[in-house]
Amino acid sequence: MRRSLSNTAWVVPLSIEEVMAVQQDMETAGAYLAGDFADRFVALLRQNLGSGEQQGDVFASAHAALQQLGKDIQTQAGELLGAACVEVVESCVSLVKQLKGITATYRMTSKGPPTRHSHYVTGVLGPLRAVLGHQISGPVAKRLAAAVVDAVTVRYKELAVELLTTVRKTESSLKRLKKARPGETEGQSLVLSLKPLFGKRQSQFLRHAKRLSVHLSASHAGSAEPVRGK
Repeated sequence: MRRSLSNTAWVVPLSIEEVMAVQQDMETAGAYLAGDFADRFVALLRQNLGSGEQQGDVFASAHAALQQLGKDIQTQAGELLGAACVEVVESCVSLVKQLKGITATYRMTSKGPPTRHSHYVTGVLGPLRAVLGHQISGPVAKRLAAAVVDAVTVRYKELAVELLTTVRKTESSLKRLKKARPGETEGQSLVLSLKPLFGKRQSQFLRHAKRLSVHLSASHAGSAEPVRGK
């Protein structure tokens, strides 16, 4: 992994798949320590030490310490999941950045709106699907998928706004450099054509994310069918 949170620097040499494997083990261990293990441990103490006021204080302290230890481990597991999420998001966004190529495709052309998604769209969530394919449990998979899809959607919107801003600046420069002709200028035409295009791209991305969510729910119920982009 290239990035890590301050408390997870030790994961840097690990692959994303290894990090997720450790994360799931920590989730399981933390939940067990804070729940069944703490209860069973105190029950064994009672059997061997008997009951009494002093023993009761010892039992309560031991139970509280084990619960806190389990919660601390689960907190660390959450930080690992966050670090993994950052890594997956960056991999997905590297494909979303191809959005910037739209201006080159439509500038100074009479091309009409596209009839299908761009070639890179179905691969945007590919890094996420690859991670989810390594036997990640249902709850963790859903949390990771939701966080990644939300973050990638936000980054997509930021890139779209940035691109539209650049196009508007180009339009303004063209107006200053030459006398505007009657009707639409080239810049105006480009802005008007890009607005609905971005809306269509985002809706396609969200539909793809919804299919992934459905797949995760099916996988948690026992299905192993892979997600296929349209």
